[in-house]
Amino acid sequence: MTIDSIVSIISLAISVVAVYFASKKQSSEVDNIDADTISTLYDTISKQDKFYKECQKESEIQYQKLKKDFDEYKRVMNSQIEYLQTESTRWRIWAEKLNKQLKDNGIQPEPF
Repeated sequence: MTIDSIVSIISLAISVVAVYFASKKQSSEVDNIDADTISTLYDTISKQDKFYKECQKESEIQYQKLKKDFDEYKRVMNSQIEYLQTESTRWRIWAEKLNKQLKDNGIQPEPF
């Protein structure tokens, strides 16, 4: 046997041992990868659920604030419209009185 043959046999033996350990390690890593993937998936779902609930709470708070602001806006606008209606009625009555005074004094007013 020559040195080349001995080196080849030793290299072949080392290669076989390396392949064996690599395949053994890879199968255990695949098992762990599945477990890691599932636990990561559950963690992600849990985080997403928590985020969704927080967004829902925030959205509800914003909705309630918007509803309150809109109700206040309606109240203010109704009071302003009511004021304008009252003023419009007062001005109409005043204009009718003024027309009557002009007609009573012989002045024909322009039609309104």
